[in-house]
Order: sequence, then structure tokens, then C-alpha cells
Amino acid sequence: MRCLLALLPCLLLAHSKLANSSGAAERISDYRFDKAELTSTVQPRYPRTELGRGIEGWAVFSVIVDKEGNVVEPILIDSSGRKNFEKNAKKAVRKFKYQPAQLNGEAIESSDNKVYVSFAIAWDKPGANKRFASRFSTIRDQILAGKLDGVSEQIDKLENEYTRNRYEQAWLQALKSSYYSATGDENNHIKALSKAVAYNAKNLPPKIYASNLVNLYNAQIKLGKIKDAFTTADKAKELVSETPELAKVVEHKANIIATLDSIPLLHTTGSIDSEKHQWNHSLLRKSMGIELKSGKLNTIEFRCANKIRRFDINKANQSWNTPESWGDCTVFVSGEKGSRFELLEQAKKT
Repeated sequence: MRCLLALLPCLLLAHSKLANSSGAAERISDYRFDKAELTSTVQPRYPRTELGRGIEGWAVFSVIVDKEGNVVEPILIDSSGRKNFEKNAKKAVRKFKYQPAQLNGEAIESSDNKVYVSFAIAWDKPGANKRFASRFSTIRDQILAGKLDGVSEQIDKLENEYTRNRYEQAWLQALKSSYYSATGDENNHIKALSKAVAYNAKNLPPKIYASNLVNLYNAQIKLGKIKDAFTTADKAKELVSETPELAKVVEHKANIIATLDSIPLLHTTGSIDSEKHQWNHSLLRKSMGIELKSGKLNTIEFRCANKIRRFDINKANQSWNTPESWGDCTVFVSGEKGSRFELLEQAKKT
């Protein structure tokens, strides 16, 4: 298991100034907000191809819930990786119903809602088949030996031809994370770890699952994904009684919280790498800016607990303030594939 990173090593990069803010932060102390509550779901259609081959999967969406409790504009956040699952899950999510969020007793539109959709088969004896296990072991030994030539192609073949159930998928993502760590690919390393821990601890031995949690936490801290790291630390806290070494993650989170106010800027590197031409980030602060490094960005959408706002990005440096009354926010940045930028979260001025 890796050692925990030194406290906030990557967040002390206050080297640049934010552009002029788009407006003064709003302060509302006398309001009551109740989150939207899911009241009914629709079973997604299991894709025939995946069902016939015994393939399982999942997908996670960010959804807007309107004043009537209907789902609008679901955005895919993560998935097990198969397009058929993503497509059918999205169709089902659009039919979900909610008790709408309320502000001071009145129904409002809300957007910081996440939905997990699962495609699972009831196996008599869940586990890895011999073909998967054999190929997995071969690839793992090559990575451990530092013989990385051709490993990427072997992993792709393992995923596309031999990976079926959740047990195998969890081990596959753990294997991917090892490979991306060995090649220094930080973005794909964190993606693989996120997928590995998305499966519950039953699909991996406790020590390996705990190791994945620690590695994910470290990677999120290193890349400036502080709020996501806090979520990972909360998962670790639930398992401390079974795996005591996870207490270090919980303690580290507490130390970060105690230190955050002294750091003027939280620094996160963003990139548009996916086919969806979109990147998302959970905000920890109410004032943020973007500095474009290369490529072209188009829009930024704020999906907050009780507010949705979309803005055009038409400058190399822009910033925004979100009122306290909006609640927790996730931003979705869209642009041309290959674009690189810095997202800077500014500390509240006193």
C-alpha cells in the first residue's frame, strides 16, 4: 500500500490571478432547502448482446429535477464502459420520478442529483472464469516486472473478450490502475481507481479494496480533486473497523479541512479527453476561475443543489462566484477535445 501523500503538496500553486468576478457572492442565512427525493424508478432494458454474453455493468448520471419532479438533461458522469448500458440507462433515468426539491416550502428546480443505474445478473457462483484469471495473471506479472510493451493491447483484449461480471470488472480496473501508475498516466490512473472502488468491497479482497481506496484518495489529492477525495475518505471511514489502516485516510482528511482556509487558491488541472468533450469537477469553494492553456473551451455549467446556470467561455481567463444559497455545486466544462486548462478555487475573503 502506498504512503499517504504529504499534506496538500499540489495545492499551494497560487501563481496567477483570477479574472474579475462576475458578481458579488450572495449571502442568505434565512432559508430552508430540502433536496429532491427519488420516489420511483424504471427498470432499464438489459441490452440483448450483453445479457447473452453474461456481461454486467453500471452507469452514473447527474440529473436536473424540475419543479414537477421530472428528470431533465441527464449527463453521464461515469460507467463500467459499455455504450449499450449507458444508452439504456439514460433512457430509463429520463423516466424516474422525484419529490422535487423545496426552498422555503416551495418546489424548485434542482440539479446536484446523482443517480446510479445497475445491470446485474443473479449468478449461482460469482467469480472469475479460468480464461480471465489466466490472462489477468500474465498481464499482472508483466506489469510487476516492468515489461510494459504490448500490455495496453493485452488489457484491451482482456476487457473486450474475457471480462464479464462485476467480480472480473473490479479486478480489471485494479489491473488498469497498476498499469497507468507504472506508465505515469495520472488521468487514466484515477479513472481506473474510481471504477475499481465503484464496485463494493465484496468483489475484491478487503486488503486490495482498501489499497485501491488509499491510492484513489492520494490521486485525487494530487490532482486537486479535494471534494472527491473527501467522498473517498468517507467510504474509507465506513470500513475502518474491518481495515484499521484506513484510519490514516480519515485522519488526513481532517488535517486538510483544518488547513484549507490558509490556502488562497486550490489548483486543479483540467482536460477535455473524452469523446463526450466534457470534464467535470466538484467544487469545494464558491469563487472559481478558469485559465485556458491550450485548445478551446465552449461552456461551463454549474449544477448546484438548487440552481442551474450555464455560461459561455469566451476568454482565456474568466471567473465566477456562486452564492451560498445555491448549495454544493459540480461544474461541467465543455470544449474541443485536447483542450487543457487550470481551474482555480479562491478562498473566501475576510
